[in-house]
Amino acid sequence: MVRQLNIDVDFTVEGHLQQLAQDNNAIDLSGNYSSFPFPQSIEEQILAYMKSVTGYAPAEGAHPLRAALSEYISKKYFRRYCPVNEITITAGASQAVFTAIASSVKEGDEVIIFEPSYPSLAMAIGICGARPVFLRVKEGDSLIDWAEVQKAITTRTKLIIICTPHNILGRVFSADDMENLQKLISGTKIRVISDESLGEIVYSDALAASATFYPKLVDSCFIVGSLSQSLGLPGWKVGYCLAPKPLMERFRVVQRAVVSSVNHPVQLALADYVASSSSLFSNLHLLESNRDIFLQGLGQSRFRVLPSMGGFFQVLDYSAISPVKDVEFCEMLIKEHGVAAAPLSGFFHDKFNPHQLRINLAAKTDSLVEAAVRLSSL
Repeated sequence: MVRQLNIDVDFTVEGHLQQLAQDNNAIDLSGNYSSFPFPQSIEEQILAYMKSVTGYAPAEGAHPLRAALSEYISKKYFRRYCPVNEITITAGASQAVFTAIASSVKEGDEVIIFEPSYPSLAMAIGICGARPVFLRVKEGDSLIDWAEVQKAITTRTKLIIICTPHNILGRVFSADDMENLQKLISGTKIRVISDESLGEIVYSDALAASATFYPKLVDSCFIVGSLSQSLGLPGWKVGYCLAPKPLMERFRVVQRAVVSSVNHPVQLALADYVASSSSLFSNLHLLESNRDIFLQGLGQSRFRVLPSMGGFFQVLDYSAISPVKDVEFCEMLIKEHGVAAAPLSGFFHDKFNPHQLRINLAAKTDSLVEAAVRLSSL
């Protein structure tokens, strides 16, 4: 029996705006792409391994990559995960999150998530038979109203999912946020998924917050990372999950059912790169420079700039410019000003309209400079 999901997701807006941008020859800052170069050594290693490796990688991932990640994480976060039974390589971060959900919930359970979030997150929860409980992030120093979270917890709550740096807003969880989360689940059976796919992409004026720094949190936590995002190549879809052995055992049962093997030559090439690197994202200075240049260009505009501390995106609030809904505003930007941005309402299950837009900072610098000039004319 197929379970009918009560999840209304509209995938047409993104495609509509991208086509509109193409038709109007607009500067497209709406997508999830990177214009930055990637290390040539990875390309060379992939080609070499493609010629010599033809077999499947183990379902849990190639051991050289798991071993390299274990050493890298130990040096950066001062916590060692065993490569044998606490690290699994996945087909991207989204698959890792889905597998963590599927290994943790059953029919009728509840999962707390924070919006804005990608629609696939709520879909994954629904597919696994659970119910997403939606809360919204805040704009203050703390991303989360923890009193609100406490009220949302019931006897059915099995998971809380966080994302830091936030993959849409670019906000980073504060130490207080992580401490509050740790206290909230203490003494309960609630598990946490900490999506840290952009953990390598934190700007110099911000401090990274990882669940690995909180001993009482990690015992109940799946930490998800993305080598693709860390390299600035989101389309490559190579991720990983860190978890204590008891959690990872169940995770791997689901992993074998969902993904039998992740690309073997790419895993081996990435293992070589991770083992020889002190930092995975080599273009952080370019991304941060793009952010600063773009915001400087918007200095006299009527857009309100939301804090961006990491990741690939910058969010702008246009409520001082127009009262119209964000999709309509984005259509106007494309047709009349030649700039394409992503509306944030698509990242809320109820199509809540915060009058905000998302800009891709990983575009070419010249494109961002020209886009800032055009946006400043509004």
